[in-house]
Amino acid sequence: MQGKKIIMFAAAFLIALGSWTTIHDSASASSSLEQELQDLERERERIEERSNERKQELGGVEEDLDAINEEIAELDQEIGETTSEIASREAEIEEIEAEIEALKEEIKEIEARIAERDELIKDRAASMYKSGGSSVEYLEVILGAESFGDFIERVHTLSTIAEQDRAILEEHQADHELLEEKKAKVEENLAALETHLQELEELRKELEGSMAVKESVMSDLKEEELELLDEINGFTNEKLLLDDQVASKQAEITKAEEEARVAAANAQAEREAVEAAEAAESEAVASASTSPSSSSESSSNSSNNNSSNASNPPSVGDTGGTLATPATGRISSQYGPRWGSFHHGIDIGAGGRSNVPIVAAESGTVSYAGWMNGYGNTVIVRHTIGGRTVETLYAHLDSIDVSNGQSVSRTQQIGIMGNTGASQGAHLHFEVHEGTWNGSKSNSVNPMNYL
Repeated sequence: MQGKKIIMFAAAFLIALGSWTTIHDSASASSSLEQELQDLERERERIEERSNERKQELGGVEEDLDAINEEIAELDQEIGETTSEIASREAEIEEIEAEIEALKEEIKEIEARIAERDELIKDRAASMYKSGGSSVEYLEVILGAESFGDFIERVHTLSTIAEQDRAILEEHQADHELLEEKKAKVEENLAALETHLQELEELRKELEGSMAVKESVMSDLKEEELELLDEINGFTNEKLLLDDQVASKQAEITKAEEEARVAAANAQAEREAVEAAEAAESEAVASASTSPSSSSESSSNSSNNNSSNASNPPSVGDTGGTLATPATGRISSQYGPRWGSFHHGIDIGAGGRSNVPIVAAESGTVSYAGWMNGYGNTVIVRHTIGGRTVETLYAHLDSIDVSNGQSVSRTQQIGIMGNTGASQGAHLHFEVHEGTWNGSKSNSVNPMNYL
């Protein structure tokens, strides 16, 4: 009996220890996240201060550059909407053309049936004419009966032939009506096709106009304005990413606090279960009866197993490997000094081809997916390569196929090559950063060293 009490005491101690460890781990995680959040908020304030100082130095120039950014964003939105409309019209045109082809095939089949039946009806009419008409032909057949049974059979046969003749004529009439219906549908589809083609032409002219305006805006910018625009955009975009990270960290803190609350509730429930088991043991001793302890031991073992599992999360392996080329095409601009400033990535052009897929250069997690000043539609993916954090950036996308926080695999499509942001002509701007991306791009490296 004394041994059982010792076992129960040990079980209670282990449960309490496991619960304390779980709560302590949750509290530590929450505290660590709070510290990370404070660091992010301080960094955001620092970026805001640097941005404001630079704007004061520029003395109002940033307002003009902000206006340019807004104009580029509006033009990109117009271009995007028009491109989407064009794709919709092209799909409708393709559908109508396919339906017209199907109707033409049906018309051929109907016309073939009509032609075949015309020959049959002509032969039937010629035969009736030679025999002096259907009534004479029928009379000769009936009078030629050799017996009453033969007579009945001949009458039935003639009735069947008459029914077949009537059915042939009815089918012939139905096919003629169906033919007219199909031809009318073809004419209707041709008219709709003509309308869609006209709308498509107008949309293409509208798209060309918007793109010409954007090219004019970009070409009017002087080198120093481009450099200032890039600098201001760096502050804006870094603050944008920090805002996202703060929101994400706050969500993590909320989750950690909830886990700590659940852990505390579970610990309380386990303590109450142990106290109940001890009370039952005391009552059993008093009544000189044995008390099963296996359930407490099982509960203790289960609790210990659960605590062990909770404190040993799966580890993330090293992705390793060199980066895959993010798009097919020709490198049109290298990493390094360009146009009086510094080009922090490489440009890959597709020679005017459309719908060129952009793929992740390595497996990782999307740390940003959305609009960025200067970059247009942008995706940033965070990787672990050789035990280090590396981020890749994909800019000027026509469309984005992933979202913030999403895990992506190597060469998974993340978007389509485009011309959004401060871009002149469809291409991919690709950057590699050893560490996390920042507005000044201080840790950018030549992507060719990784590809």
